[in-house]
Amino acid sequence: MPKHQTTEKYKPHDKFIMFNEDPDLKPIKVDLPTPPDPKEIIGYGLAPEKQMFKRPKMPTKLYKLNSDKKIPHNEKSEILREDHEYYAEEIAFVQQEWYRRINGVWYYINGKPTFIPGIFYFYLCYWNVGNKRNNGLPDYRDRDRKFFIFSDFCEKDNKCYGFVYPKHRREGATTKAACWNYEYISRREKVRGGIQSMTDSHAGMVFQKHLIPGWRKIPFFFKPVWEGSTNPKSELSMNAPAMRITRTNMGSDEMEDLGSTIDYESSTEGAYDGSRLERYHADEVGKTKSVDVYKRHLVARECMTFLDSIIGKAIYTSTSGEMVKGGGEQFKKLITTSDYYDRDDNGRTTSGLYTLFIPADEGFKVDKYGMSLKEKSRQYLLNERKKALKDEDFEKLNESTRQYPLRLRDCFRNASDQDNFDIKIIQDMLDKYQFENNDAVRGDFMWKDGVTDSEVVFYPRSNGRFLVSYQFPNPQQANSSRIFRGKKIPGNADLFRSGGDTFKFKTTESGKKSLGGGATFMKRDPAIDPDSKPIEDWETHRFVATYLHKPQTKDEYCEDMLMMCVYYGSMMVPEINVPAIWDHFERRGYQGYLFYAIDRTNG
Repeated sequence: MPKHQTTEKYKPHDKFIMFNEDPDLKPIKVDLPTPPDPKEIIGYGLAPEKQMFKRPKMPTKLYKLNSDKKIPHNEKSEILREDHEYYAEEIAFVQQEWYRRINGVWYYINGKPTFIPGIFYFYLCYWNVGNKRNNGLPDYRDRDRKFFIFSDFCEKDNKCYGFVYPKHRREGATTKAACWNYEYISRREKVRGGIQSMTDSHAGMVFQKHLIPGWRKIPFFFKPVWEGSTNPKSELSMNAPAMRITRTNMGSDEMEDLGSTIDYESSTEGAYDGSRLERYHADEVGKTKSVDVYKRHLVARECMTFLDSIIGKAIYTSTSGEMVKGGGEQFKKLITTSDYYDRDDNGRTTSGLYTLFIPADEGFKVDKYGMSLKEKSRQYLLNERKKALKDEDFEKLNESTRQYPLRLRDCFRNASDQDNFDIKIIQDMLDKYQFENNDAVRGDFMWKDGVTDSEVVFYPRSNGRFLVSYQFPNPQQANSSRIFRGKKIPGNADLFRSGGDTFKFKTTESGKKSLGGGATFMKRDPAIDPDSKPIEDWETHRFVATYLHKPQTKDEYCEDMLMMCVYYGSMMVPEINVPAIWDHFERRGYQGYLFYAIDRTNG
């Protein structure tokens, strides 16, 4: 086929990538660079079906020099410099690879101009992952390309400390983060990269099984001189090895070195406290049980800060463990405080990080070009869940969902060993409200126009004390009451029932104010929800308002409970051990709103 007919089949390049296209997140648009002249893109002139990622072949003399174990590592670069005419082609190759490592390179992949970021190129061509194919080097996968494009995006953002990456099982994130750590540290003077994980021993495993094997296979022109053995156990020190002074070497120039290091520390919160970190990798943060990973992040963040400037970057990688028991709760907090669009006045997110989520159907199955077969992957993963559900193996269902999440909320499935409930219904509800509740509105109940004992009105506000899922469609239906035996009683007592959990003291032993709790429950209406209607579809028989707040005083809390009852026309079941609510209702003349299963005066 003539070349012009081949190139006519080429596709236009992507101008940007959209990340986090997930219902639980807000998408992030990352612009891509403009490609060079088509003839300068690797693979130009080939038929699209033959355009795949291919590593450059190292020139023969450079390959032999790199493989020669008799020549000390630190002398190989000197050999190139001293005999630059003999090694002209080899030197040109080294310069080309350094350029690509720093600036990236363009390839045609199945007819489309595709930008390969420098660090991704370094990973693909030089980082040993133990792959039986490709001489231990990784396969090209578009999912990995997205990972490194996002890391580069965070690198260039001076308001960002890095990103948190909830991922699917055996996706290679730990190895990619190890490469990311080394690639930066190995070309900077006197900088430090750090590693922590869910346990001390696991951090050592990340260092010894993911960082060191990758480093060991690096060619000499990408490997600074180092101190110690070729199999360091706890620190990769890029210092020149100590040299014994003799008569022959006295006065000679010292070997040039970077003076940079990569090490790992214990999993404790303060392990790196007081250090300066230019790179930080926290692995398996979603499975860390013994340490609060969010507090540990705050310590690490300070290590990556100088005055008001960010001087380091971090990557947090993990599949998710069980909520609370398995470390998922703090992992979720790290994610929800890393919202790209929720920033403080300094332009930073609460955590300082961004969240990156790539669903498991990307990279799970790929074609020969490394592109994700999303539909096949998704169907396979859904079939696995379907089988577990059919077998009523809810433990397997939830574990599979967490390990291979198709959306962010899948990462936080709880384990299910309960036999007395319909776990599927419960879990569906937990999934629905994992990150936000679109059926509820936050706000406050307040006396209309500030006139006490008039009418109670619900005012929506983002920092309100109540979360309300039912407001009367007709405002005149609210505040229903009547007079019975000279006392004012609620008019909807047959429809609603409220409860309150009063705090005993103004502050806890730790000095923090206690939480006051409360809720109003809508009773079942058989006319709306008959026995023939599935319970998961009922519109009644549910909580319609909840309250969890730290008020300044008990009276403020009790007045909130009173206004909630007045609005719904509901009776209040007061807590017996702490009589603050009933005392407040009686003092305010609303004793008719109190409900006692046993008469108060009879105990």
